[in-house]
Amino acid sequence: MLCLDGGERFGRSKERFLQSYFYPTDYNQYKWAIRIGGDTELLRRIEDIVYNAALYSMDLPELVEKEYRFNMPSDMLDKYNLLKRDSVYTVYDGTDIIADNAAVLSSKLEQFASGFLYGAGDPSDRKVYHLHNYRTFALEEYLALRENQDENILIFYKFIAERDTLIKLLGDDAVLLEEEGAEAQWNAGNIKYLLCHPKSASHGLNLAEGGARVLYYSPVWSNDDFTQANARLHRRGQLYKVIVTSLVCVDTVNELTVARIEDKREAEALFKQHLS
Repeated sequence: MLCLDGGERFGRSKERFLQSYFYPTDYNQYKWAIRIGGDTELLRRIEDIVYNAALYSMDLPELVEKEYRFNMPSDMLDKYNLLKRDSVYTVYDGTDIIADNAAVLSSKLEQFASGFLYGAGDPSDRKVYHLHNYRTFALEEYLALRENQDENILIFYKFIAERDTLIKLLGDDAVLLEEEGAEAQWNAGNIKYLLCHPKSASHGLNLAEGGARVLYYSPVWSNDDFTQANARLHRRGQLYKVIVTSLVCVDTVNELTVARIEDKREAEALFKQHLS
């Protein structure tokens, strides 16, 4: 504010400013809380030099969030629950996949729900143990049941193994966002399935012209990642209702993940609840 008005409204002293509109909440006066009516007075004094931009999202088409739920058969769910209980799972070649802590276990349970487990080792070349195809079956079913078979879909994946599965399943119709020219080709309507990791969907990335449907091959924990990824389509320039769907494996950590997004509850508390 000092740069805007040279101290005309609030002076040049931080101490005087704090004493005028706030009060200390600790003995050493490190923490301050605003006085009753202080916020109103602050806004009144700056209203002539501050522009309050309208919330542009109010003018956007509707954003609809959905879940496409699927089940693993009971024998596979029993194996999932063994991993959840013991933090270890023995794969078909006799290798023990071990989760050393809660964070690793959460990731392993997500992998299991997606049909695979990573072995130990460097993330760039670690072995992928295939367990089942129930998530890919759900994806095929979801794609077959769409009302509009011609619409393009922005698909988010979490693990590299999921990305590789999507490429194998969708073939030449799938293009990775990082490929040269992919963004322009998507916005021109020339890509049927654009594959992307949520953290690669940066704030400035505009994909609104290429489609209006988002699919999470597996749910994401981070509400910020979820919101920002959806905003690649749900933004200025979007003309249609945006449909966001997450593939959710029933009775697995996937359900906690979508609850984290919906309720914004703490991930750690949700995961402990799942383990109990």
